[in-house]
Amino acid sequence: AWQQLKLPEPVYVDGLPVPNYENRDPAPRYQLPLSVEDSMKFIHTPAEFSIQRFAAEPDIVKPISFNFDEPGRLWLLETVDYPNKILNGQPGDDRIRILEDTNGDGRADKFTVFADRLKIPTSLTFANGGAIVSQAPHILFLKDTNGDDKADVREVLSTGWGTGDTHAGPSNLQYGPDNFIWGSVGYSGFKGQMNGKPMQFSQGLFRFRPDGRDFEFVTASTNNTWGLGFTENFDVFGSTANNDPSFYAAIPNRYFENVQGLPSGRAGGPGYQSAAAFFALHPLTPYIRQVDVHGGYTAAAGHHIYTARAFPKEYWNRIAFIAEPTAHLVGQGILEKQGAGFVTRDGWNLFAGSEEWIAPVQAQVGPDGAVWISDWYNFITQHNPTPPGFSNGPGNAFETSLRDRQRGRIYRVAYRKAPPSPKRALSRADHAGLLDALASDNMFWRLHAQRLLVERGQKDVVPRLISLVRNRTVDAVGVNGGALHALWTLKGLGVIEQPGTDAYAAALEALKHPAAGVRKAAAQVLPPNADTAAALLSAGMLRDPDLHTRLAVALALADMPSTPAVGAALHEESRKPENYGDRWLSRAFYLAAMRHKEGFLTSYRADRTAVPFSDLPVPLRLGATKPDWRMPPAAELGAAWQEMQVPGNWESRGLPDFDG
Repeated sequence: AWQQLKLPEPVYVDGLPVPNYENRDPAPRYQLPLSVEDSMKFIHTPAEFSIQRFAAEPDIVKPISFNFDEPGRLWLLETVDYPNKILNGQPGDDRIRILEDTNGDGRADKFTVFADRLKIPTSLTFANGGAIVSQAPHILFLKDTNGDDKADVREVLSTGWGTGDTHAGPSNLQYGPDNFIWGSVGYSGFKGQMNGKPMQFSQGLFRFRPDGRDFEFVTASTNNTWGLGFTENFDVFGSTANNDPSFYAAIPNRYFENVQGLPSGRAGGPGYQSAAAFFALHPLTPYIRQVDVHGGYTAAAGHHIYTARAFPKEYWNRIAFIAEPTAHLVGQGILEKQGAGFVTRDGWNLFAGSEEWIAPVQAQVGPDGAVWISDWYNFITQHNPTPPGFSNGPGNAFETSLRDRQRGRIYRVAYRKAPPSPKRALSRADHAGLLDALASDNMFWRLHAQRLLVERGQKDVVPRLISLVRNRTVDAVGVNGGALHALWTLKGLGVIEQPGTDAYAAALEALKHPAAGVRKAAAQVLPPNADTAAALLSAGMLRDPDLHTRLAVALALADMPSTPAVGAALHEESRKPENYGDRWLSRAFYLAAMRHKEGFLTSYRADRTAVPFSDLPVPLRLGATKPDWRMPPAAELGAAWQEMQVPGNWESRGLPDFDG
């Protein structure tokens, strides 16, 4: 028999200064906050999922971000200084706490302050026995050296991150499959010294080694950037706050440096693809307040992808979770392959609230394969632009007494029919446990195991890693996570660099693995030399049936020394419509051809069916010089020329495929 659920009645108060961005009539009113129990009655998930509270006030406050360590404990970043408390070097009131469920009832009951006196920390990840924390103007390394779970080491890995706007700094720090630390940054950007060299950039994605070396700005984005996520095949995605809730980082900026004929990586993100094929979001209540992009994603945060196996198969390695606090929801983006790129379809919501304080800001897969969500729980989530009648504070957010600094919740969304999740607590001292976790069906455990094996630095695990690489099974979505992470672990241990070793041989064999992600990883981890280039050609990797793997192979060849054989192969494959007609393969083949230009042009000249030499791109004809526009055939100059005003950057003006 059906029963009617009795919902609590929200209480509204008149006379308080609630911003009215949309000029609504009647104007919005202030809702009083609800208890955790009452608020949860207003949260909806799909019927086959359940939601549980893990932690809430007064035990925690303002949970801006979180992550899980290798024993599976939740590390929470709390900030009451956000958004307008700028301290200019003085200690803040923010902290990192470790949350544990010690009795197995599903709720946190142990809370340990790992670090305090912080100033608006925005994300953390784990490396070298400690935590790397983004906190503009610094990225910090914090470490406990005596086992009391309290940081007694605090080092600055980099400084120069912008503080002009506190919701536009660095965030989303994550350990990547390539053994680098990845992150995103908004328009506050970076200006300073990085690894001893001056550097400046604005919004986009970046990466660096865990000790701070080899910093790389990977790609620029279109606006304030708060999301980052990896698929199990190491495809890189992100989200921006405004109207770009899913983007694909197809080709890193470094490949475009000093390559004529394509946009420079210094000027923007020529390898960046806006992937979202939807605009509207789906709130459960009309009581939402948005400063712009009304009805769409205007505060999109996070882009973690479902990379475990505790949800139904349609989630596996294809659903991205995009939080939108202004609409009280966590949306779902369905990632679909489109050539060597992606398109992200509207997948509706995983989590949505119908009372006005619910404000999810992060959603990610946890150790148990469930999706964990931090609810900022605040009536005011908007930062800027400033509504009429208000003024901005030092953090460039509008000042209002209605911002809450006392509440926050952590929820867990689980599939009702999920199998029990194995309990793990990884440690460098237990290499057998690490190797077992490296083949887990949850990428969370695989990444931690890979990192710890690399940090452990011992070669005694190499035979077992090679066995994992040689495992040729794939799951129902074509993934073999153990083989992929074993390859990157071998790379991190430095044993895959020399031809003739067992590890090198295993990587060569992996070029023909049935899992496309493993073939891609093999091409990426092999050393960039002539032997590897020959192996890639011998394995037919430029004809790989998976176009994302083919893209990775073309970029790998662009990193290798010039050889006639590679140039000839690039010419042959570049003639195929599936390559020259694809937005990203065409660019990658061009980049590789510029690296192997002599062999490419020799093959071209021997091809009687090729297009005329004068029709080739100017940089291929002239080399690394500024184009001489007198070079086109005279017939092309016979028509009357006219002048027209054109934008400086075609790709950001509505012509994404224009490369002229």
